Amino acid sequence: MAWNRRRGMGLATLVAAVIVSGCSNDSVNLPNTGEGPNATPGGQVAEADPVTLKWMLGGPGKQQDSDRVWAEFNERLQAYLPNTTVEFEIVPFSEYRERWQLMSASQERVDLAWHGYVMPLADEVSKGAYLPLNELINEHAPELLETIPQWVFDLVTFDGDIYAVPNYQQMTDLRLGMRTPKELADEFLDKEKAEEIFFAREATPLDQASYDVLSEYFEKLKQAGRIQKGVSDAIWTDHNKGIILANPYVIPFDDKTYTVSLADELPERILQQQVAREWFQKGYVREDILSNTNRRQDEGKPDGYIAYFHENFEGQSLRESGKRGFPVEVVAMQKEFQISRLNSATNTAIARQSKHPDRAMQLLSLIQSEEGKELYRLLVNGIEGEHYTVVSENRIELTDFGETQDTAQHPYSLPKWVVGNTFNAYETQFDEEGWNDYVLELHETATIHLLVGFQPDLESVRTELAQISAINQEYLLTEYSTRPLDEIRAEKVDRIERAGGNRVKELLQEQVDAFLAEKGINKSDG
Repeated sequence: MAWNRRRGMGLATLVAAVIVSGCSNDSVNLPNTGEGPNATPGGQVAEADPVTLKWMLGGPGKQQDSDRVWAEFNERLQAYLPNTTVEFEIVPFSEYRERWQLMSASQERVDLAWHGYVMPLADEVSKGAYLPLNELINEHAPELLETIPQWVFDLVTFDGDIYAVPNYQQMTDLRLGMRTPKELADEFLDKEKAEEIFFAREATPLDQASYDVLSEYFEKLKQAGRIQKGVSDAIWTDHNKGIILANPYVIPFDDKTYTVSLADELPERILQQQVAREWFQKGYVREDILSNTNRRQDEGKPDGYIAYFHENFEGQSLRESGKRGFPVEVVAMQKEFQISRLNSATNTAIARQSKHPDRAMQLLSLIQSEEGKELYRLLVNGIEGEHYTVVSENRIELTDFGETQDTAQHPYSLPKWVVGNTFNAYETQFDEEGWNDYVLELHETATIHLLVGFQPDLESVRTELAQISAINQEYLLTEYSTRPLDEIRAEKVDRIERAGGNRVKELLQEQVDAFLAEKGINKSDG
């Protein structure tokens, strides 16, 4: 395949296209009379052949009340899709990839399947595991192309064919924020000055001035005997890698020449490793970092890390404080939101072996829509009065959930981002008031990178990438070793090149250039 080099029918064309679907003859063509979603003029539900669909989702596994919720779902479903029954299988995320691959290889019965971050979508598309959905969407769900933005559908489009429906959710990149105990920040950090310096940098990666602000804060804490477990090494190091095309090959966030690079050779990556080495040598990073198997275990503890890093949305300090049980200050390290992801982390596909693709698409469309919001919320949160109580029209209080949700021990719940469009979800005690509207506004105002929608075809370099990936794994956390960083970097780069790295880089550059040319984007000189 060469899907990134030629994009077929665009989404706008798809909506307008007149297509006769030949997938199956089990569709339910129901008139809308204003007396219910599928009522006929006489008040009778339109006839349809009985169909049982199997839907496989990632999640906590089957729970205590799963059967009761699913029975309720199927009863309510009859008002929307008569004679349609859904059989659910919930597979723990840690087991999902293996279970799906066995199911796909054996052609075990399944119609709808969750596809997410646990495996590359491109791999399943190349194997023919999922049906192309263009004709099915055009016939049964054209409104999806209006509800979900085109750039989101681009993340699941190969050679012009859509292979999954994205479960629309918060899509912005991680806007970095430093978490630190408020007590320490009030005494040792000038937050206003720090944020001024963080915001002053012109590029996305952290610069020397930003690192100096952090180093000054950490040194004050050390001198005062308040360093505790030190600084978490997670998340902030990834902020400097750029847009990952095929790890470890990237394009820097701000590079207008769109030059494919090895991440280890980026100036910002080299600077980040030097800073990490300095922090380790000065005692800001825990001594057992190389043997610590749970790098984030001391985040958010009163006596744990004095600094850890993650997303920063509006009201993040309040949210983090509530989650941790003590006052936490979140210092903004990046001002604007941006979107640069090249894949969708959660989607729903129709399996190649589905015997009822038309009905499966009708169900998928319903669950993703405003019309099917009640059914979606039932699958996510369970039964009102038992699993939650209603606070207001769009807000509920989950019952007996503590600080987390969606575990096998709970009576019932599914992750909202696994089931469908998360903007149809109830807000819960884990969400800020107005969260859905806030995120949708972010999508409208965020800068969308021009590479969004690029789908690399890596089939011809699978062998090289497997070797390179193995080499890459050998050099994790080398910034905390005692060997000279330049020596480590040169050795790693040489091994990657001898494993076919230059061939991978050239192939990716060729595909990036073709993608940009097709979009009419001229690469600048710098």
